[in-house]
Amino acid sequence: LVSNADVLRQAQTELARLKLLDAKDSAIAELKNYKSADDYRTAQQAELAEAIEAGRAAIDRAADVDAVAAAVAAAQAEMDQIPTDAWLSEQEAAAALIEAKANAKAELEGYKAAADYRSSQQDERIRILNSGTMAIENAQDIATVTAALASAKAALDALPTDAQLTVQETAAMLESAKADAKAELNALFRASGQDGQEELSA
Repeated sequence: LVSNADVLRQAQTELARLKLLDAKDSAIAELKNYKSADDYRTAQQAELAEAIEAGRAAIDRAADVDAVAAAVAAAQAEMDQIPTDAWLSEQEAAAALIEAKANAKAELEGYKAAADYRSSQQDERIRILNSGTMAIENAQDIATVTAALASAKAALDALPTDAQLTVQETAAMLESAKADAKAELNALFRASGQDGQEELSA
C-alpha cells in the first residue's frame, strides 16, 4: 500500500522537477535574448553562439534551480567579454588616431631643416613646432590632426629661411645701389650745367 506520506513525497518530487524544467526553459530563453547577434561582427557572432551553447549545456546539467541561476550568470559573464562591433570600431578608431598623430608629428618635425634658418628665426621655428605638435596631440579625430599639421606647415612656410632672406637682402641692396647710381648721375648732370638733360628717374 502507498501511504499518504509517500504520495506527498512523490508530489513534492514531481513539483520540484517541474519547477526545475521551467527554470531551465526560462534560463535558456534568457540566455538567447541576452545579446543581439546584430551587434557583433561575424567572428564574434561565432563566439557568441559558442558561449550560448556552452551555457545551454551547463543549464541542462544543472541539478537544481540555484545551479541553473549560476549557469546563466556564468554564461552571461562569458558573453559580456565578447567585443561588440561598436567596441571594436572604437578601438580601431583610437589606434588609427594614435598612428595619425605619430605620423603627423614626424612629418612636421622633418618638414623644414633647422639648418635652413638663421639664428634669429630659430626661436620662432621652435615655437611653431611646439604649437603644432601640441595641436596635433590635442586633436580628437584624424581630420583635426590633418588640419593642425597643415596649419603648422603653413606657419613654417611663412617663416623666411636663410636663403629667402639672402635673396631679399640682395634684391634690396641692388635696388639701393641702383637708386644711388641714378642719384649720382642726376647730380652730375646738374653740376655740368646740362639743364636740358632729362634727369634719370629713380
